[in-house]
Amino acid sequence: MSRSEPLVVVDSETGLSYLSRAAAEPCAAPALLVMLHGVGSNERNLWPLTAGLDPRFHVISLRSAFQHGPDAYGWYRVSFTPSGPVIDGHEALSSLALLTRFLAALPRRYGLPAQRIYLFGFSQGCSMAYSVALTRPALIGGWVGLGGRILPQIQTEAVSAERLAHLSAFIAHGSEDPVIPVASARAARDFLTQAGMPLRYREYPAGHLIAQVARDDAFAWLTETAFASTQYSAA
Repeated sequence: MSRSEPLVVVDSETGLSYLSRAAAEPCAAPALLVMLHGVGSNERNLWPLTAGLDPRFHVISLRSAFQHGPDAYGWYRVSFTPSGPVIDGHEALSSLALLTRFLAALPRRYGLPAQRIYLFGFSQGCSMAYSVALTRPALIGGWVGLGGRILPQIQTEAVSAERLAHLSAFIAHGSEDPVIPVASARAARDFLTQAGMPLRYREYPAGHLIAQVARDDAFAWLTETAFASTQYSAA
């Protein structure tokens, strides 16, 4: 299958839709990357980024459950107030339940251990990646979190540091982000570091977006983490 022609799949168990593309190069230890978009977007938004991804990854781009407008989806509704963002906690927890069910089925569906599954989340997708990692860490091996935050409701539900020990993360944020201030990323970094989790943290002079350098650094980290013995550079 061409790298530019993903399959469109509807998960029969959760009803979630996603784009799927098998690895373009064989690998003795397959790995799978699940991409989680931000609010007001959909599964196609992050897909162009995959042109720079190591071809040994099977990649999935997942559409969130809640439709907020024409072709616009989100993991939960959010209102921005003078005192900070206020989220629909019910939608956030419902999305987390669906996402964990979806992830739990992937090892059987694609024939690989959960430790070979990685998440790549932006904005709300980043917050959902944090939520999975902190409450159901056995479902993944690590994650990339860009431009997001740990939801207060999730931080209080985080499992013990011992259960997080196998995870690793790449966290990055725009230092000029007007939507989710960089202080949120710094707080997440400090929380995870105190839990003893290995992570790589970066800040870039950018707003609420995925800068090219952030994508490149994140994908380099994914290759280094998932395929430590062999390096790959995208053309």
